[in-house]
Amino acid sequence: MSDLSKIGFYVNKYALPSFLILGILGFIGNLFTYLQPKFRLKTCCIYLLLGSIADILNLLINVFPNYLSYNFNISIAWSASTGLCQLNLFLLRFFRQLPSQFLLLSILDRFAATCDLRSPIRRILQLKYVSIMGILAVISCFLLTITGIFFFQKSFFWCELNNPLLANILYIIFNGLLQPILMLIFVFLTYRNIHQSQQRTRRINGRNSRQYRTQFIVMIFGQIFITVFLSMQWIIYYVYYIFTLDQVRTNDQRTIVMFVFSISANIYYLISVKPFYISLLISPLFRKTFAHGLMKLSCHQRRRVGVRTLETSIQPIIFSRKKTNDLILYLSSFVFKIKFFSLGYFGLIFFCCMCRS
Repeated sequence: MSDLSKIGFYVNKYALPSFLILGILGFIGNLFTYLQPKFRLKTCCIYLLLGSIADILNLLINVFPNYLSYNFNISIAWSASTGLCQLNLFLLRFFRQLPSQFLLLSILDRFAATCDLRSPIRRILQLKYVSIMGILAVISCFLLTITGIFFFQKSFFWCELNNPLLANILYIIFNGLLQPILMLIFVFLTYRNIHQSQQRTRRINGRNSRQYRTQFIVMIFGQIFITVFLSMQWIIYYVYYIFTLDQVRTNDQRTIVMFVFSISANIYYLISVKPFYISLLISPLFRKTFAHGLMKLSCHQRRRVGVRTLETSIQPIIFSRKKTNDLILYLSSFVFKIKFFSLGYFGLIFFCCMCRS
């Protein structure tokens, strides 16, 4: 079982920097794509962009310290006091939950877009409600996270629970099951609205036209299904781990349990790594916008290089023309001086001759 421990150590050692690199590249890709003119004023894209920002914060605050701990033995003494224990647990849970909150807002936005035109919920599609909905998402995530951290207190090695049963039940409900269930509910409601609107379209037009919004809905559906899968694999194993914690296990069994627990916890961070790559894989509109943005960027760079090259090639000509003009001015002034002195000289001779006569 020592081999299994080594495998777990190396997985943690090399998986975490991979998550960081892929997450940063995905964040740059999302930022570049969602800020394109086609997407930047769409409320759904704004929520997805906010979710991407929450993803990179989650990786930097929760994954990067683990990477420093595994590779360089640099860590913060969170168990030094009860306040630090609670702060550590709050940061861990808050930033793990925040990306899912914005993903929930995006499917809520698409649900509102597929509702009847007279439905009052369509008001959230206006840009002035984006900031309000974003603040509500952060507040709700804060409230769902803050409920469980007060059960933790300082221990000799790490933070321990003073009421384990109640704290774990609250964590499983609020931080494990609530968001996936709400996402799946809105996925079902959105699919029902799409199905009804397609039936109305068939009756009116006689064909099923693919709408612009459908591609975003399919992309968000894919994001949600993968998020739910990654969340549920973690929470199911967490439930098993918690409710079998008091069982007597051998050292080999304990090693296996901790190995799977570590792998499951790290897989959960794929929620913050995947968004850009899943969007690129599922949505043709996202791929097209991303590629179009890259083409515009490359053309802009070529224009800048061309302008610089043109300026560089013209500059010697301008410089040579300037030198020629300066030389002409110098020669003309020199000729003028010679004429002036010649006239003065001949005038003086003429004046002397007149005086002698």
